[in-house]
Amino acid sequence: MITVDNYSWNPFGLSPDDHRAFTRRALQYCLSKSLVELVDDTSESFFAGYDGRLSCLVFLDGSHDYEHVRNEIRHASGLGASIICGDDHHEMHAGVVRAVKEEFGDT
Repeated sequence: MITVDNYSWNPFGLSPDDHRAFTRRALQYCLSKSLVELVDDTSESFFAGYDGRLSCLVFLDGSHDYEHVRNEIRHASGLGASIICGDDHHEMHAGVVRAVKEEFGDT
């Protein structure tokens, strides 16, 4: 599993450094068994430089603006992700709803 996060936001108001440390502690077992790779970066930069095949599932939750979500969906799809999912598909996040509808239709 590859996680991509620039640690700029979290629901607890942690600083980016504390957020990184918390994530490492929470995933310590998986990191020690090489089941998880933490990538400290933006999704744009990750997708621009990644040339491998993605896991079967990609969970998107980086931004809520239309263009960003649309681009993440297109990158994940272009790299062969079988399942692309996320959260915050709600009228409060019109950019998410618009991008999902344009890329996947009204399913």
